[in-house]
Amino acid sequence: MPSRIRFFPLTASHLAALDEQRAAIDDLCDQLELRDPRGERLPALSAAQILLDQKIIPRDLIAYQEAIGVIMGDEIVAREGYRWLTVEVDDNLEPSVCHPQLSVFVSPLSAVVKRFARGEVVFDVEHFVTETAGILRAQAAKPGVGTIVLEK
Repeated sequence: MPSRIRFFPLTASHLAALDEQRAAIDDLCDQLELRDPRGERLPALSAAQILLDQKIIPRDLIAYQEAIGVIMGDEIVAREGYRWLTVEVDDNLEPSVCHPQLSVFVSPLSAVVKRFARGEVVFDVEHFVTETAGILRAQAAKPGVGTIVLEK
């Protein structure tokens, strides 16, 4: 049986969670003094890569794994013009990166958590963002893709 998928404006709790996860990565970078050669804060995607490469994100701290997903989702939003929405799939609500009009989306928080669960604690975040954006574009180009109807 196909999954029931519904789209909602980002809930207040999801909006707050995304902000908290972005702040958690910023705080972690500050604690580790991750800076560029000029002493400036690193771009979020670069910081996420360093945190993964140095295996700083523990396998048992899902909140930090999800925070890496938020950083990657933000990058897809910035590059592709997508947006964060709350998506419900089979009664499970999750913040997801969605095409602006079409029912095409990715849940980067879950994607990162699943990678960690498989033991993939180091991976190329730029490749993930580029590949995921390409997959989303290909899905959006398929005939018959429905449009997003925001529910209240």
